[in-house]
Amino acid sequence: MPLDFDGVNDLVNCNSAAVINNVVSKTLSCWLNADNYGEGNLGNMFAKTNWNFRVDSSGALNYRNVFSVGTLGVWRSAVNSFNTGSWTHVAVTYVRSSTSNIPTFFINGSSQTTTTVIQPVGSANAENTSAYVLGNNAAAAATFDGKLEEMAFYNAVLTAEDILRLATSRIRGTPLMVAASNLIAYHPLDEFPDGATASGTSSNRDRSANINHGTPTNSPVGRASQVLSYA
Repeated sequence: MPLDFDGVNDLVNCNSAAVINNVVSKTLSCWLNADNYGEGNLGNMFAKTNWNFRVDSSGALNYRNVFSVGTLGVWRSAVNSFNTGSWTHVAVTYVRSSTSNIPTFFINGSSQTTTTVIQPVGSANAENTSAYVLGNNAAAAATFDGKLEEMAFYNAVLTAEDILRLATSRIRGTPLMVAASNLIAYHPLDEFPDGATASGTSSNRDRSANINHGTPTNSPVGRASQVLSYA
């Protein structure tokens, strides 16, 4: 049961918790079905103030990280590597400890060529207090347009084999069975039936051991899953 984000102002606010702050090595993974590229042509799937995993108008996956001395690191997959209008598994791995590191993007379990859009300088900014947000950026100005589910955040770079397993298993809860000791947040976004407005404090449950539940804001809508088995 994914959530459908409106491309205008919807989001799920998962607040700030020590376990999801200042994560140096990360993997972000989800299933999505985008109607278009979202608000400002940069619809976000995952974000904190100083990093974002998103889609962009070149038809690419896009990752942004803020560095010191006022610079950004921005990278994307190949132009037109990502398609709207269909269910797709996407993931990114990244280690922020060096400006020479680049993210690796995965689409349906296959690694993608990464292009550097902006080369960062300095060191990555800390993330001590900003909210962890799904379906938008931390400023609520880059709303995803379409459906999201199985939102998983790991504090490690998963292997290609692990990511392939996430992409090829169509069973709800697979993130709990892949590198489980590194799973720091897992929001299936499956609490609301088809057509129901998502609402209620902490109603989007974090199924990881950290129980950092999310609160839907501005009424994203539950939809029937067309990609996962709930058997």
